[in-house]
Amino acid sequence: MKRLSWKYVAGLIDGEGCIDFQFSYHKDYPGRPYVRPRCRISMSEPAKFLLDMFYENFGGDHHILKRSFNNPNWANAYCWGLHGKKLRPFLQNIVNHLFLKKEQARFAIWAIDNIMGKHVSNELRELLKYEMKAMKRDSHRLSETAVRKLKDKYYTWSPYSNYCLQCFSCDVKHEAKGYCQTCYNALMR
Repeated sequence: MKRLSWKYVAGLIDGEGCIDFQFSYHKDYPGRPYVRPRCRISMSEPAKFLLDMFYENFGGDHHILKRSFNNPNWANAYCWGLHGKKLRPFLQNIVNHLFLKKEQARFAIWAIDNIMGKHVSNELRELLKYEMKAMKRDSHRLSETAVRKLKDKYYTWSPYSNYCLQCFSCDVKHEAKGYCQTCYNALMR
């Protein structure tokens, strides 16, 4: 297994990579998606060995996108991706070496620390998507602005959520790990 330097990895992420959010729904909470930041790279067949090295060094997942059935002249695409808790140390190591995607990486790190794995409202999902798209259009847009918007609009009661994770009420101040005091006391019994 060949080791890759963090500067080289950051250069590939800047040029060929994508940092974004994945939203998935749980059957018990149909209107409240989970947020999962992710980092992906897709390249054509000659660069397959490079994505194999990414997989060996950093883990994640890798797969092939068959493109030849759409057009016989197209080459298959090889994809590597990293998401969830494994993404945080990876981004932490490359964030200072990034140029174009530095603020996107900072925003993804903030999302991992604060909202990943929690059910969020559809309004928050739309705001996350809007802020990430704005950072992709303008690479110098600050992630602190996006974080401040999210905190001001949706995190006025606690750092966890603006609704109780158990009863989904919005009328009681939430302090105990995202639960209102009544639900928290019931869970602790």
